[in-house]
Amino acid sequence: DAMWASFLVTGDVRYAKRVLEIASMDVEGDTSHVMLVGAARWSFQSNAAQHKKILELSESELPNASGQKKKFLTDTIANAKQSGAK
Repeated sequence: DAMWASFLVTGDVRYAKRVLEIASMDVEGDTSHVMLVGAARWSFQSNAAQHKKILELSESELPNASGQKKKFLTDTIANAKQSGAK
């Protein structure tokens, strides 16, 4: 929540990039890690559908992404566009 509050106040995508790094992690390990990654994924995808800058960040990060991050960004972009991102 602090990263999103900082993004919303400043418009600086470096805060969203920190959430993206967590959202791109594999979901394995203890319960707290699984919950952290799940919350980061949900919030990043939700914000990509609501904020053009987050969708643009996703699109700019995709060409250099691989593995789990590439899959996550591909899904995020598709979901944001399907929901009519603003």
